Amino acid sequence: MPVLMSTPSPKRLGSHSRIMSSCSPAERLRLRPWLEKKIEEESIPGLEWIDENARIVKIPWKHAARHGWQRDKDASLFKEWAIHTSK
Repeated sequence: MPVLMSTPSPKRLGSHSRIMSSCSPAERLRLRPWLEKKIEEESIPGLEWIDENARIVKIPWKHAARHGWQRDKDASLFKEWAIHTSK
């Protein structure tokens, strides 16, 4: 089941939204720009814009308890984000 996500524009992010990471700021993208890059690359099946102007993204997601769940197929977005953030 896809998850709908509306990503905030950079203007609406407050200073409290900083994320600490072992990566330098030049290497690590924040979630929204990273998602946009992945959508442009078409590297994650099912990750796509629902409404690009409204910044609404469709994120593919299948619960791990469901029969037939495969880590490489059904959790690829989350795995790539974990790799990107070094977590």
